[in-house]
Amino acid sequence: MTLNSGLRKKLVIAFIVMGYMFFTQGVLADTQSNDIISILETTESLFKSMKAKDYPKVWSLLSTKSRQIILNDVHKAIAKTNTEVSVDSLRADFASGGRYAKEYWDAYLIEFDPDKVLEHSKWEGVKINKNEGEVVLLYKKSEKPAIIKVFKENDAWKVGLEETFRPRRLLMIMP
Repeated sequence: MTLNSGLRKKLVIAFIVMGYMFFTQGVLADTQSNDIISILETTESLFKSMKAKDYPKVWSLLSTKSRQIILNDVHKAIAKTNTEVSVDSLRADFASGGRYAKEYWDAYLIEFDPDKVLEHSKWEGVKINKNEGEVVLLYKKSEKPAIIKVFKENDAWKVGLEETFRPRRLLMIMP
């Protein structure tokens, strides 16, 4: 049986398209798998760094927005003491694990125990949507999972600590 040239061209094009689809799905699946691994490693590393009190590492794993929120909060708190410190100076302090970073993170860890995430939670999954993702954790004493937000910035995944927990903190503070 011979195929006419029009049908032959259509079949060739169909095979090329199908091959491309299988190839790109494989590449996308590999990319997504790599992103999932990277997201989990970054998130776990953040909480391990908190536990180890490696504050420069903690700072390096936070999203840009989280860092900016923290810097603004600390800057406002320092201003209330009639002390002048520039935001750039604070940024350098947090990046190096200086005095203000140590005070901030030590106080943070009084309220938050990283072992709740590392030892007492079940890591249930990761959801990814382009440059944003979520890590789903279920603390053993909770009925609802915590959703930790992550963001891809400059080809690296960063944890949105403030984007995740700030709304809850604000609710706890409000009367």
